Amino acid sequence: AGTLLYYISQRWFYSFNSTVGSSSRRGTSSCGKWWSGLPLCSKRLRFVFVVSLHLTAAVLVRWISHSGCLPCSSARLLPKPSLVAHRGCARMFPENTLGAFREASGFPQIVALETDVQISYDGVPFLLHDPHLVRTSDIATRCPSIDHYRNVTWLNYSSGSCPLREVNVGVMFQEDERVPTLAEFLEIAKQKKLNVIFDISEPPVDHPHHDTYGNKTLEAVVASGIDLRTVCER
Repeated sequence: AGTLLYYISQRWFYSFNSTVGSSSRRGTSSCGKWWSGLPLCSKRLRFVFVVSLHLTAAVLVRWISHSGCLPCSSARLLPKPSLVAHRGCARMFPENTLGAFREASGFPQIVALETDVQISYDGVPFLLHDPHLVRTSDIATRCPSIDHYRNVTWLNYSSGSCPLREVNVGVMFQEDERVPTLAEFLEIAKQKKLNVIFDISEPPVDHPHHDTYGNKTLEAVVASGIDLRTVCER
């Protein structure tokens, strides 16, 4: 609108200046006369007039947009996209921890929580993405005597010299977060009425639960009481 008014005003002043120039060459002057209803001999007055046109156009466009008369009004906008919390709110909290999932579940756009499930040596489904704990935990200092790069599924969850439940997986954020179980994760999703998406990692072939890790995971899902229609494994 401002550009259109600017173009019209320029054409208007060009025609007016041509008239003034012709009159001056004839020894007459147009100054002081009304042209199209306005005396525009003064350059300052012409400048003020152009600026006024632009300001008027800006005010009109803003008023119309807020009144809902334009197609871009909020009443006609599409709904906001639905989001999936990948490993929870992993940019603000340690990934795949209860803190990350609790934080993510508080956002209204979140419709699903995504995580990664593995099976411990004593048959407990727990949450962890990597095959070992080196990147996300303090296992190097907590359990210095074990092979830190060995597959994490060889560790017990609640017993042994280095139980998974005692490992701190919040060290990257200077937080105290423990390796959560699948059951704890599902409880959050059930309370918040959110969908669940998870990847199941297959344990090594000689693992004691290699043939039953799928059933162990399914048992934990059913035991949680969550609506099975909200659970998706990929």
